[in-house]
Amino acid sequence: MPRAARRGSIAGSRPRGPVIARPNSTIRSTNWSANGAPTIHQCLSEAVPDDGATYAQCGTADTLEVGLSAIPTPSNRSAHLVRIRAARSAGTATFSSVQLRDGATVIATIPMTYGADNAYATTTYGLTSAEAGDITNYADLRIVATVNNLASNIRITHMELQV
Repeated sequence: MPRAARRGSIAGSRPRGPVIARPNSTIRSTNWSANGAPTIHQCLSEAVPDDGATYAQCGTADTLEVGLSAIPTPSNRSAHLVRIRAARSAGTATFSSVQLRDGATVIATIPMTYGADNAYATTTYGLTSAEAGDITNYADLRIVATVNNLASNIRITHMELQV
């Protein structure tokens, strides 16, 4: 009998503890640049944010859309957390919106927080039960970030969804 089976593991069962979906594809990124990694989604997908080592940067109004890794549909639709770590250079650059989407469907619009100029800050947003209940396909989740101000640069170093 395989060792995993002796421990009570069942193929395809939901893992214990939190499951994390991180960027695994760059869907849209016209004016964004990858710094410290070959692709934008690789800049954003580390398990521990590394701030200045790898990040995606934009200095003009534009939209970044990344696909998240597929995760099993959870049996409990509570405790979904979106985390985004971002910084802006001196100025007033802001996100007009940051959204979690299931395909093209907006699940949640996430209000961003910013630290002092050039300092990274993590925004953590807990989905409501209704928002989490609206997710129908955990294999097609995306984060879409739209920058609306040209006065300074926005840098993002980390994105994830924890369920």
